Amino acid sequence: MPTTNSRTSAHYSAALLTTAGPLGFSEPVDSEVEDALRMAERLMGCEVATVEALSEARSVQPAAMLVRRDEGGVSALVATLLLRPQAEEKLLSGTFDGRRPDKDDLSEAAEPPSFYYIWGVAAETKMGRWAIGELCRRLRFDALADLPAYMKAATPAGRRGAIVRLGFRPAAASSDDLLVSPPMTSGQGA
Repeated sequence: MPTTNSRTSAHYSAALLTTAGPLGFSEPVDSEVEDALRMAERLMGCEVATVEALSEARSVQPAAMLVRRDEGGVSALVATLLLRPQAEEKLLSGTFDGRRPDKDDLSEAAEPPSFYYIWGVAAETKMGRWAIGELCRRLRFDALADLPAYMKAATPAGRRGAIVRLGFRPAAASSDDLLVSPPMTSGQGA
């Protein structure tokens, strides 16, 4: 658990990378981004963020998208945003644009984020799906445990997994697709 002085976006970005590395995730090279987004779009069955939006987010938060490579190419991705307080109001009111988040909502390196948002997860392989689940668990119950978390589940399986395995629940003031998980206290991990 980070100390009060280290709870900046830079600290949490480093924690994302440190937690993801042993599971085979790393920052994508530019040539992988478009293919990874197309994979996510196909698997999730909905439009996802644009290459430009992802590039803008990564310019502020380099760990905003992490990929895993299996069998010669990108097989899984996890996208996570560290957000400022005003983004929570947008999420709850339904005005947050997940395809192109407002750069002003992204917490800068020296700022403490208000919460994190699971922007997207997708995997083509069985091992990739396992690695995503394990990474999300480690982030929720360890590396990012002291932050509240939000997500929108694109699939019924994603929703079920978030509720059963990660402690998410429907956000009271929003539509059913927005899920929230409060900060975790010691001993809540799975």
